[in-house]
Amino acid sequence: MEPLVWVSGGVLLLLGAVAPVASRWRRGRQTAGAEARARSRYERLGHQIELLPAAGTTEADPAARAATLARRARERWHSTGAILAAASSPEEFQLAERTAAEGSALAEQARRAGRSRR
Repeated sequence: MEPLVWVSGGVLLLLGAVAPVASRWRRGRQTAGAEARARSRYERLGHQIELLPAAGTTEADPAARAATLARRARERWHSTGAILAAASSPEEFQLAERTAAEGSALAEQARRAGRSRR
């Protein structure tokens, strides 16, 4: 009976040591995946921003709507970069991904607004 108690205790001790390591490993994989998605979205937004014309500075500009949208898209790009620089959890990387998605939508709207005036 006594060896069974020792073996059972050893197994429980081993499981107690392995569980936190496995949990951290799984969370690390989730974080890495979220980071990769967010950085990919950030890079795409940066490419879209590069393709936009320079934002106008006056409201009297006939392309004021396109310029405003382009400026807001650039703000989202900068915000995404700042979030990514400080992010360390999957939730923070998801926030960066959502912010970049907003910027992409604004860049697309700016591109359409720029085309409609021609």
